[in-house]
Amino acid sequence: MKKFIQIPNVIQEDVISGKLIGNDLLVYNYLVDKAGHGKPIYFSNNKIAGELGGMSYGKISASLNRLQRANHIKRTKTSHNTATQLKTVVIDAKNILIKGRKV
Repeated sequence: MKKFIQIPNVIQEDVISGKLIGNDLLVYNYLVDKAGHGKPIYFSNNKIAGELGGMSYGKISASLNRLQRANHIKRTKTSHNTATQLKTVVIDAKNILIKGRKV
């Protein structure tokens, strides 16, 4: 079952202020769909690019870097992969994180 995804105001504010761009919003929405449970995912930039259809590896990489600099995601290199975890996410009504802090 698909669900509606609402973008948190803090993400919209970062797009308006210029910290993030439109592609970043697309990548963030993808991450919410795949990692909205709050746990890390281990997807390569190529996998994300393939599933988004048409975005290059470089654009995905740049978007992930901007999202990380804005403190909306956490990326950690492991021995074989990179873990990506949302720091700005609505997990459920009682678990809302904004830049890693519970609200």
